[in-house]
Amino acid sequence: MHRDESPLDVQSDERPVDVHSDERPLDVHRDESPLDVHSDDSPGAVVQAFARLMEEGRIEEALALYEPEAAFAPAPGEEVRGREAIRVALERFAALEPRMTGELVKVTEAGDIALVVNRWTLSGKGPIEMGGVSADVLRRRPDGAWGILVDDPWGAEG
Repeated sequence: MHRDESPLDVQSDERPVDVHSDERPLDVHRDESPLDVHSDDSPGAVVQAFARLMEEGRIEEALALYEPEAAFAPAPGEEVRGREAIRVALERFAALEPRMTGELVKVTEAGDIALVVNRWTLSGKGPIEMGGVSADVLRRRPDGAWGILVDDPWGAEG
């Protein structure tokens, strides 16, 4: 697989995070229990939870973090919209059996909108190794949780 194919986006609130370590700021269990993103109500925590869910193959729960009208850039210059199209892209990612790390670069919040910039790496089956700097837009939902509105793992490069 080449750099311009299927990335995953990971973010951390303070430092690089190895999603395989036992130090996990969110309580995401390895069983099929529901994800509670309110346990750390921040835009970075949502994207971090997304990465762990993808590693665990929990596509439906990862998909639930996206807003219904969300846009996702699975490769530079490519964009899909809506949960059904995003589901197809996420299924491709899950097939990579991804391992991800992320380093939060910047979070800017304005009311119920947040811009998250994140430096990420991904390795997986293939073998595949890639990385980039993402630009993600999240929106606060009526229940207070953050939902992913724009997921662009390639940021300004894509």
